[in-house]
Amino acid sequence: MSTQNRVQSAPTIAAWAHSCSRGRLHRPIYKRAQRPNGIWVMPFGLAAAVFPIRPYNSPNPPLQYRRVPSLRCRRDPMVIVFFVLSCLIQPVWATISVSNTTPMQGETVEATYAPNGADKIVDHKTSQFFSFNHNTYKLFPTESGNFHCLIAMPADLTPGKYSITFGDEDCPITVKNAKFPVEHLSLPKTKDNFIMSPGEEQAMNTAKATLSNQRLWDGHFIKPCQAKISAVFGIRRIVNHKLLKDYYHSGVDFAGNLGQPVKACADGKVVLAHRNFKLHGNVIAIDHGQGVVTIYIHLQKIMAKEGDCVKAGQQIGAVGATGRANGPHLHLSLYVNQVAANPLPWFSKTF
Repeated sequence: MSTQNRVQSAPTIAAWAHSCSRGRLHRPIYKRAQRPNGIWVMPFGLAAAVFPIRPYNSPNPPLQYRRVPSLRCRRDPMVIVFFVLSCLIQPVWATISVSNTTPMQGETVEATYAPNGADKIVDHKTSQFFSFNHNTYKLFPTESGNFHCLIAMPADLTPGKYSITFGDEDCPITVKNAKFPVEHLSLPKTKDNFIMSPGEEQAMNTAKATLSNQRLWDGHFIKPCQAKISAVFGIRRIVNHKLLKDYYHSGVDFAGNLGQPVKACADGKVVLAHRNFKLHGNVIAIDHGQGVVTIYIHLQKIMAKEGDCVKAGQQIGAVGATGRANGPHLHLSLYVNQVAANPLPWFSKTF
């Protein structure tokens, strides 16, 4: 084959589109004459359409490349359909989104993984967990076909930039300083310690680590006690003139009267109901599903037992001063995947 008879490439996309709009190519192009039914692929993003081009009056040339000065192009309906679809269809990528990319210390965020239509989460990744701050968080399916979990920003987490990751994908967030206040307390020597009863720490940790697949709550939580808040979440404490190191208030205190009703914040199942712990006193823990647990501490009396299913607003106990308490009050803790979270936003916002 001579050099001058050799062509360099098939017609360009622009030339082909021009020919289809006018019905004829108005400038010489190069074509493999031996294959009148050529296959051209036009990529748009990741989509690709295959267009058969059928020239009219194409002679049967020898098996070589030759220059075709003029070419008629049939307006095949399938060609037009594929061309339009390739322009409209855009690739859809799996994404990670977060309800709040600038949370404060102690705040809860919802992280969502949205796979594309053809993606199967169990096949697409090696795990079904988000990772954040060296911890893993199990994903749960949503009604929309996505996957999500709740992540609490630890109260003692150093403010700065972090990432919530899933496989090789990530979503950057910036944790802000909540500027928690400092509180002064005076306690008798018998209570100026964190000594626990045998098995108390293990029982509390087991309750905090409860992880059930079903979401039991609906809407925002309700306040467990109709009393003013005497201590907010995240407070650093100076007890008997000494700052407690590595300590922050892991819940909210309600300054209720002795015997005042304590109600469940949301629907759930009682996973712990124990009396006379040395540190926590009489305590109830309720599992609300998907890693969310509320704990009611220092109760005067307990009105539910382990395994009971309770409804939002149902009385489960009464305000007391049992355990390490300097007076009647309810301490409410909210744990999200074993991390203490600020309960106050849950009273006005649905997670």
